[in-house]
Amino acid sequence: MARRYAQVCPVARSLDLLGSRWTLLIVRDLLLGPLRFSDLLERLPGIGRNLLTQRLTELLEEGLLTRHKLPAPASSWVYELTEAGSELGEPLAALARWGRKHGARPPEEDDHLEPDLMGLALAMAADSALGADLEEEHEFSVSGAVFHLSWSRGRVRARRGAAHAPCIRLEIQAPRLARALHLRDLEAQAAIAAGELVVSGDGQATARVASLYGLSPGSAGG
Repeated sequence: MARRYAQVCPVARSLDLLGSRWTLLIVRDLLLGPLRFSDLLERLPGIGRNLLTQRLTELLEEGLLTRHKLPAPASSWVYELTEAGSELGEPLAALARWGRKHGARPPEEDDHLEPDLMGLALAMAADSALGADLEEEHEFSVSGAVFHLSWSRGRVRARRGAAHAPCIRLEIQAPRLARALHLRDLEAQAAIAAGELVVSGDGQATARVASLYGLSPGSAGG
């Protein structure tokens, strides 16, 4: 990194690596899986090609990212988090929870929303106690963006794309899911009847899944 705080402190060292503008948002988007340069450029309006190149180069040099070519027919170069980069998921989740508590504000007209980031929001809101014994996958299609959440040994991970063998698939619009995450007002059967929620797979699991992610009335949430 070109600039550093020059302090003997792990917080300062973390900021040496991650404190530049856009860096943590690049990490956030890559937590869901690898992306091309053009994908990141589209998802981060305002960053510009030169600055994105600089940030990616910095993250590569610090060992937080790798760059590799997908096999044919895609043959695209993608950026992916290393193990060290993936470990930023937990501090980012804590930062997100802090932001929801202390930095919440209504969306502004020029705010950009990527529907697949709802996968991270669901993982952060998940009730780990309710999911302690789960070994299953839940697939979501949110305003056309597909992602899934995998549960194993009481831990949940969100990833972009379809699940391998989901026990349930849920289709919903991003504004409705965002409202449910905030207000916990998604009563499953009523939402299905109103056309707000489309479910396939194990329909009996719908209410349990809504409660697991803190979406339904009376659920504990995260």
